[in-house]
Amino acid sequence: MRVPDSAPPLPPLPYTTSPVRSTWVRDNDVDPAVDQRGTGYAPAAATELVEFVRARRVTEVYLAVPARATGGAATGAGPDGTDEAVGAWVARTCRLLRSRRTYVAALGGELTWLEAPELATAWTRDALAAAPFHRVHLDLAPWHHPDWDGEQSRVWAGYLAALDAVVIAARGVPLDVDVPWWFATTSAGGAPLLDAVLDRAARVTVLVDATRTEGPTGILERAVPAALLCDAREAGFSIGVTAGVPDDGTPGFDDDAALEREAATVRATLRGSKGYRGFAVQHYRTWRELLG
Repeated sequence: MRVPDSAPPLPPLPYTTSPVRSTWVRDNDVDPAVDQRGTGYAPAAATELVEFVRARRVTEVYLAVPARATGGAATGAGPDGTDEAVGAWVARTCRLLRSRRTYVAALGGELTWLEAPELATAWTRDALAAAPFHRVHLDLAPWHHPDWDGEQSRVWAGYLAALDAVVIAARGVPLDVDVPWWFATTSAGGAPLLDAVLDRAARVTVLVDATRTEGPTGILERAVPAALLCDAREAGFSIGVTAGVPDDGTPGFDDDAALEREAATVRATLRGSKGYRGFAVQHYRTWRELLG
């Protein structure tokens, strides 16, 4: 069911010398008093976000499309016909980023989808109707489900069902999925968990909770098994790292020079990979705060 990475056609990739290529944007500048999905983060205003992306030479943005209570996405109009401020922000920001030759993916993922894949279907359809996204990017974490340790097979089946639902609802728009590095080294049914994701996704972002390249717990040691598997499957992949110190305490880069340096080292090491797409930094807010 996997959609080839070449569909649909994309504009020429903007030239960049930076090894950091992508970032997650979960915040918006909408006052939560106006729309409950608003986060009120002023630097997430469309024009300011675009300027940051240009200055940092980022070529792809994973733009959060918050779900409504019904399970669909914020599409710009509420059920009573009123405007939804976050929906308008999504559409405006996506179009402005595209006009500046930046790829934009609709970012979403809720644990409720593991029990009800129809919610994933509704969100995907609404998100792609809300704005002209190039791709769909899922940040769906079954390992955070409260039943993961005790009922992993059931949770895993629900996860794959949600991925299948998104692939069908996306109707040819490529699917990208966030995966932890250990999906490449943990097996189910004799095959790595990552294999089942790659059966459905065109690309993955391999999440690593590390801030240095070398060593037994370094970025390369954790990411290389996934890189080898992705190359064997002819799938694209990025390496996802954290900038700043997020609320969940994930280890993150606290120095931008170190982030660029480690990203350059990884790029040099993986120069023979056909699928490598560079570093992806989470998240826009903490990265921006790191830069002051």
